[in-house]
Amino acid sequence: MLGIGGQGIKKFCGLMDLPKPGGQTTYDALVKNIHCAASSVCENSMKSAAKEEINLTAEADNIEKPRGLTVSGYATRSKKGLFSLYGVASLIGYHSGKVLDVAVKSAYCNECESMKTKANTAEYEEWNRRHQCDVNHEGSADKMEVDAVREMFSRSQELHDVKYLNYVGDGDCKIFKDIAESNPYDESVIKRECIERVPSGKNESLDDLIWQIAPKTNFSNAKINEIAAFVATTIFNDGHRSLLDILRILNVSIGPRTHDMCVEEDVSRVSIGNVD
Repeated sequence: MLGIGGQGIKKFCGLMDLPKPGGQTTYDALVKNIHCAASSVCENSMKSAAKEEINLTAEADNIEKPRGLTVSGYATRSKKGLFSLYGVASLIGYHSGKVLDVAVKSAYCNECESMKTKANTAEYEEWNRRHQCDVNHEGSADKMEVDAVREMFSRSQELHDVKYLNYVGDGDCKIFKDIAESNPYDESVIKRECIERVPSGKNESLDDLIWQIAPKTNFSNAKINEIAAFVATTIFNDGHRSLLDILRILNVSIGPRTHDMCVEEDVSRVSIGNVD
């Protein structure tokens, strides 16, 4: 009924008898601000999750500091098959069941596509000079998750000062083979088959959260998909109350109804999780 993006906002304002929103420039600025706020809160959430995972691993192994962590990988795409333009991959801690890192891959850029017809013009040259392309993946859709997981392994020490030395996966060995060949650490990563403790059900919940925000049935750009991944990760790790942190960064006033809604959503989420 409403659609998505700027056009969806215009329809919503019209139906609610609200003033017309700004144009595309205003919409792009709002998306950029939301992206920045969601990214910041997500990063803090994952850092806290990593610290929790380190402590839980040390406790389980009865040592002061673990040599490395055990993680499971999960990936999802905007569409099934070989023609997916966007993909999201995450690494989840074995003990905490929380997301330690998330990566969004994009094989498409809206601006690049729309500017093709203006190639070799002065307008195109000016645009190309300042353009920040959304594309960060080349190759098949199947390769998205492989590249994303390798990327997350390679930055684990920079992000969390820790190594992922145990990778839990299913029978598909493509991801682990790529990790082993890329050799992200000075010691080998060990592959373990799926074990009961790894929260595969929670992985599916993260999938649901991401595509509820950016539905697979609707076309959206890379930045929107990144916002969806960041927001879903913070909700997955810390509950809906983490959304209040995003609103605070955006200088949005938080009233009692907003707070109560987040609390109710978290209570409902816990109840559903207990039933599952």
